[in-house]
Amino acid sequence: MSEWLKVSNLRGRPGPRGADGKSALEFSSSRRYWSPITYWWADYWNPTGNWARTLTDPDVLGPMLINIGNGAGSAVDQDWLKQVKIVRARGCKIMGYVSTKYGERARADILADVDKHVRFYNVDGIFLDEMTNGVGDDVKYIPAYRDLYQTLKRLYGEAFWIVGNPGTSTAEGVLACADTVMVYESDAAYYLNPTWDLHPSYYADYPSTKFWHVVHTVTSREQALAVLKTASKLRPAFFYMTDLRFDAGASNPYATPPAQWLINMQIQWARRDDPARIAQDSPTQARPTGLTASDAGMEWWDGSLKRRIVWDGTQWADMAGGAV
Repeated sequence: MSEWLKVSNLRGRPGPRGADGKSALEFSSSRRYWSPITYWWADYWNPTGNWARTLTDPDVLGPMLINIGNGAGSAVDQDWLKQVKIVRARGCKIMGYVSTKYGERARADILADVDKHVRFYNVDGIFLDEMTNGVGDDVKYIPAYRDLYQTLKRLYGEAFWIVGNPGTSTAEGVLACADTVMVYESDAAYYLNPTWDLHPSYYADYPSTKFWHVVHTVTSREQALAVLKTASKLRPAFFYMTDLRFDAGASNPYATPPAQWLINMQIQWARRDDPARIAQDSPTQARPTGLTASDAGMEWWDGSLKRRIVWDGTQWADMAGGAV
């Protein structure tokens, strides 16, 4: 099997391909992708804004989500057009947010939202939030979601990438309802000490590109390292964690990107380097001193430069290799 697996929609079958026959949705099952939940507003004019902080390392970025009023908005927004253009120029896939209300939302309303995302912003795929997990009585919703998936493929082509978000582990039938499924969206403490199976045995039959994990409410560097160790074991290709907290009606864990040290750790993890090498830095801390050749690869968020730099073994350099 080729290293460059297309996100598979059914066990044992290749994933979507474009109409030209070339591979579409080129995410490799042998790689990892830092995949933040980008529910923040367009801020293309801000060089240190949420989007600028997110797009620093496009080689390890997963899909970028656009969520405009829990959908695509009622009309084209010029600020979002500019933001989407910047995100796409960085080589990122763009997904439009659509709520499905756990199988209770009218199919026509869902399709209307998808249509607006496609017409307004030419998205590469869609993020179906609030999807059923298909367990117990919710098994009744699986046929409708599977039909929705097949309808979207007919309307927009096999290369149109469909992500479903039940936010928890699922019945196997749900995996046929999306190209990628967000099977964990909860806090770090539970990720490390779950009371339900985060990775049912049948998940082993699917490529890592089938799975996306999101972990919020990270409270310490030590906990973050433990979360990354667990993610390595559970093998989602798409992963995100944040120190922002979830409190129903009080706080939004996706209001901004996480602390910079936590971003750095995830990028290092996605590159399969040791995330423990990332210091718990802040924009006000001075660069580490006394480093040697053995420290090559250590990354640092330089608050004065407002970008990440790396120790190359002899000096601090920017990510392109230039001395700073």
